[in-house]
Amino acid sequence: MPLREKYSPNMGVWIPQTDILDRVVHIWPYRDFDYRTEVRAGVNPESEWAAYLRLVVPWIREIRSTVWRCLPPISR
Repeated sequence: MPLREKYSPNMGVWIPQTDILDRVVHIWPYRDFDYRTEVRAGVNPESEWAAYLRLVVPWIREIRSTVWRCLPPISR
């Protein structure tokens, strides 16, 4: 994770102890979707992170991304 955190901070990482054990869940906060796109595009293809991805991607069976967006509080 330190290689990836050079580009943006990680909020948390979870590994299940039951059910599907070969799963990793992680959260990367971004102030908005444009900033997320900017950060991901800014990863240098010659960086250590990109080199790491080239090694591990063949071992990844599935990647699923979910974007959550905070809504303003509802006033009553």
